[in-house]
Amino acid sequence: MKHLQLVVLFTMVFIVGCKKDSSNPTTPVTKNQIVIDSISGISANGIDFGRVQVGKMGDIAVTFRNSQSSTGNLTGSIAVSGQYFSLLSSSPSFNMPPGYADSYIVAFTPLSVGTFTGTITLTHNGSNMSSPMVGTYTGTGF
Repeated sequence: MKHLQLVVLFTMVFIVGCKKDSSNPTTPVTKNQIVIDSISGISANGIDFGRVQVGKMGDIAVTFRNSQSSTGNLTGSIAVSGQYFSLLSSSPSFNMPPGYADSYIVAFTPLSVGTFTGTITLTHNGSNMSSPMVGTYTGTGF
């Protein structure tokens, strides 16, 4: 009888202490967890804008999403550096409730011929990915 009582107590504690993600019912989400669901447009291996004519613009969308199962807002900022690379946004900071996504446009506008390298830095409070996330861009002006 004591064994059955312990099993029931453990099961009750486990169920009360976890919240399941409705999109994946087998994934428990612990208290105070902010989960970045997906991210595109940032890569440690680098993303190539390819060849862009001098004076013209090439762009790449950077998109990330706060998981519906997060227990709070995903907050942080995004920054781009490097000659001829820029962030096309009025505000580089973000504050997204669970389930929301945000997109930023990174532009490469070469003003001379050559190959150029830029860096993107995403600083965030997500608990499932390291912060800051740093990626590189390359582009060639022709």
